[in-house]
Amino acid sequence: MGIAVAWEDQAQMVIRLDVDGRWTIDDLDAVGRQIDMMLGDRPCLIDIIIDFKGSNLTPEHVIPYTARLTDPRNPRFRRIKSIVLVNASKLIEALYHAFIKTYGGSGVLAERISFVASLAEARQRFNIHENRGPATSSR
Repeated sequence: MGIAVAWEDQAQMVIRLDVDGRWTIDDLDAVGRQIDMMLGDRPCLIDIIIDFKGSNLTPEHVIPYTARLTDPRNPRFRRIKSIVLVNASKLIEALYHAFIKTYGGSGVLAERISFVASLAEARQRFNIHENRGPATSSR
């Protein structure tokens, strides 16, 4: 259970997170550290696919935690070009809209996050043709 992380493409421009079962704020912290290690000192922007197929749950306090992660002053967030949410439950979508209303997501944040119905659709957005299989766990 938790969140698995891996490069989605051979060019290492898209990272995929597979959310499985119950996940926690600690899982998000571990994912952040793993992404930092994957990126190293690369100057380029990356895209992220988050696949919620294995989970429709969210941890307590996820909205204020997400606000800190997506603060434009956060160096990690400045390295992310876009985030595509796949297989998000109605709960995840409702939390996203509440987040946007609460933290003023007009502008940069609202432009960077989108929802799609399938992993194939997310891959198509980034012109990814290879199928790399499941991500490896961050735990």
